[in-house]
Amino acid sequence: MITLIAITAIACNKNQKAVRKLDGKWELTKLSYTEDGITETETDFQLIWEFDNCKLKNNDFCSMTSTEIDGSDSYTYSSFYKVTGDGNTLVASEDLTGADTETLTIIELTNDVLVLEQNYGSEVVNIEFEKL
Repeated sequence: MITLIAITAIACNKNQKAVRKLDGKWELTKLSYTEDGITETETDFQLIWEFDNCKLKNNDFCSMTSTEIDGSDSYTYSSFYKVTGDGNTLVASEDLTGADTETLTIIELTNDVLVLEQNYGSEVVNIEFEKL
């Protein structure tokens, strides 16, 4: 029983550590799609994600904002996120129920770099951010 509690506490600490590192604004530096061995890189828009730091509890979501800038047009969306899987998975949701979520694998998360990967069957999307 004590071992189970210790394992749960360590996993929660890794998730919370990732939330603390995510806190702040991140700017997209590279977006690439790979399918059937062919990679294409998207370069024609700007994306900023702003993560709010929060005390993460099981199945709780924190707030985030996405801003897409396309030329002179700017679109801002509010959504929610949580970190799971010992700090290795970012789950994004449009609402607090988590009914419509996207799951991204955290490949790298440092104080300055965030690299995510998302698999759609045969297509793999790689998303790289730098902290502002």
